[in-house]
Amino acid sequence: MALKLPRAAEREYIATSGIVAVYVAALPAGPAYVGISRDLLHSLRALRRRWSALQITAAFWVQAKSEARLICREVNCRLAQGQHGLLVANAKTAQRKVENGRRAHGHRPDRACGGAAARSSCGRLQSSGRSRRRKRLAS
Repeated sequence: MALKLPRAAEREYIATSGIVAVYVAALPAGPAYVGISRDLLHSLRALRRRWSALQITAAFWVQAKSEARLICREVNCRLAQGQHGLLVANAKTAQRKVENGRRAHGHRPDRACGGAAARSSCGRLQSSGRSRRRKRLAS
């Protein structure tokens, strides 16, 4: 199942506030990839240059890049590496490892999703995009 990626206003807010996603991407055949990103759309495009059928299946938002790197490194060390840099584990297993890593670093165990997870963890994402649009329309 593909993830709904944050829209332009949400991506802009994420970039300015320093929020980072630890994401799980997977091929339909099963192997997964775990990485970090501030812009999931940009990361997806870069990953698809190497693996054209790859889809981001889950994204977990954390406040600091150092935390995201640590969680990503822990997951990639605990799961076996397969061919071409992909994990042998499937997306569900990788997702569980990322969730466990987040819990170990003090984050609440919420469900993974694109804009909704970012909106709930940041609060102002949705309203920031709407107010900009209103300002543009008013002028």
